[in-house]
Amino acid sequence: MNNQKPEPRSKSDGSTLDFHSMFFTLQGEGPFAGHRSIFVRLAGCNLQCPGCDTEYTQGRVELDINRLFGMVIEKARENGVMRNENFLIVITGGEPLRQSIGPFVAMLLDTGFIVQIESNGVFEPDPQLSNMLHNRVQSLHLVVSPKTKKINPMTANFATCFKYVIDHRSIDYADGLPIKALEHPASTGVARPPFGYRKSIYVNPYDVQNDHENQLNLKAAAVSAQRFGYIAGVQLHKLIGLE
Repeated sequence: MNNQKPEPRSKSDGSTLDFHSMFFTLQGEGPFAGHRSIFVRLAGCNLQCPGCDTEYTQGRVELDINRLFGMVIEKARENGVMRNENFLIVITGGEPLRQSIGPFVAMLLDTGFIVQIESNGVFEPDPQLSNMLHNRVQSLHLVVSPKTKKINPMTANFATCFKYVIDHRSIDYADGLPIKALEHPASTGVARPPFGYRKSIYVNPYDVQNDHENQLNLKAAAVSAQRFGYIAGVQLHKLIGLE
């Protein structure tokens, strides 16, 4: 059970970020599944999903983005990544859009990295990030994984793709998408992509500490993908035993 307290949007101008951790891994899900990457986990989330399995609070520290950028470069170098290589940096959390990440994202893009941001979609991106998303910078990807009924319309329109967590106990069979996600107490449902959305939608099984339930969730995700044309996935990093 996730007991980390929800936090409001940060008032920082983006020159510093509330940082949790960084690690080299394989992206386990979504459009870059299987790609080696560096995850930059930012601290704090505006939601408190009971089923969230991520620690994003303990050991947090406020870092200047120049220092954080230097840490990314060093982590890449440690793992044999060339500075000009099209290498994936995943900015996750917590909730990354809770903070003004635009200046940090710009530094990564200017260096030649591919940047994927993982968001629950509630907040509007900060102005600098919005400008880059509006201009459809090819190396910038925003993956929106809704947990609540309402998400920010701008964020929804900027989304490269949508990603949903499938729990076999809570599916709307009209579209194969969840009624609740990660057991968040949003009783009125989970936000859908905007009307007319034609980009990819990923469905991944909810991972719980019960093999039987996991098999049912996996089957439900597969059925949803087959019936509605979504892309089924699994948490590849967990199967392999990575962070």
